[in-house]
Amino acid sequence: MNLIQYASKKERVHVEQIIREQPVLKDADNVTIKTISVRKSLGLTMDVFAPAAVSDEPLPVLVDIHGGGLIAGRKEQNRNFCIRMAQNGYLVFAPDYRLVPETNIFGQISDVLEALCHRRPRLGIRWRCAELVRRGRQCRCFLGIYGGRCDA
Repeated sequence: MNLIQYASKKERVHVEQIIREQPVLKDADNVTIKTISVRKSLGLTMDVFAPAAVSDEPLPVLVDIHGGGLIAGRKEQNRNFCIRMAQNGYLVFAPDYRLVPETNIFGQISDVLEALCHRRPRLGIRWRCAELVRRGRQCRCFLGIYGGRCDA
């Protein structure tokens, strides 16, 4: 086992513990949450969080790309944040992507692009990319910047 594999295994165990210990929001009833298959053969999905009350106005979009140093992390670790943002009127996309060492950075960028552009869900909700917000720091920001932008 090389250093990257060792660090990856250790971090993934830590992330799973964080997800298990995350409190469950009790007031998430006013949010619609859908999980959409992105790359079925790889088991990748994207969670979509939307305000339950749909209006005729297009919603601003927030893309939450989970962190983890490119070697760990899962979209579920930011679930409460995504629910809160949907409660505040955002349409939130939380894609999952493959981690190192299963792939490299180019595979990760490809996974994020596939989720956001090629598998863009038809939700019956109007949304505007002009107000696209990418949340993140470090690796999340890196993947968001290189993931580019797609027009809805």
